[in-house]
Amino acid sequence: MFYCCLCLIASCSDDYTPKPRIYPKINYPTNRDFVLSNPKDCPFTFYIPQYAHIEKEKYYFDEKPPHPCWFNIQYPIFQATLHCSYYTINGLHDFEKLHEDAFRMSNHHQIRADYIEPIPFHNPKNNTSGYIFSIEGAVASPFQFYLSDSTKHFLKGSLYFNAHINIDSLLPIQEFVKADVLKTLNSFSWQ
Repeated sequence: MFYCCLCLIASCSDDYTPKPRIYPKINYPTNRDFVLSNPKDCPFTFYIPQYAHIEKEKYYFDEKPPHPCWFNIQYPIFQATLHCSYYTINGLHDFEKLHEDAFRMSNHHQIRADYIEPIPFHNPKNNTSGYIFSIEGAVASPFQFYLSDSTKHFLKGSLYFNAHINIDSLLPIQEFVKADVLKTLNSFSWQ
């Protein structure tokens, strides 16, 4: 007992300096080359970073997805997933319903978001338009989008990180992945 008290007293000092908070170091990929991807059962192609890969979505609430072209783009270095859902458009009513659904999904984050900015997206080269939703704040999905040719195809996506939401530590990673996702969206080509 005497030795325990002696060690405790010896370890105490008047010079207490708190250690700063640090976050884990992220090694960003140095090779940001993109490769062509054509997910199975999907009527489009696009480019993804070499450090990412595609996984087919097998379940949607314990059932098969509504369309076989549901997939996830995994970014394992950052523990991030871009969930992508494809829908076939059968008339103007379908397009309007899917368009409204995309806006409603992004507005679900309004409770925790500091700011939601819907940015129109248009690429006349491949007849693609839609919206990109940049969502700022401590939200589960900081980036969502939809792309469509307005007549046949509609693709919706949401980026999620498998981490506790701490905007100070996640923001640099979010910006890095968002830049690569934007390159992917600009490379979209319907078949």
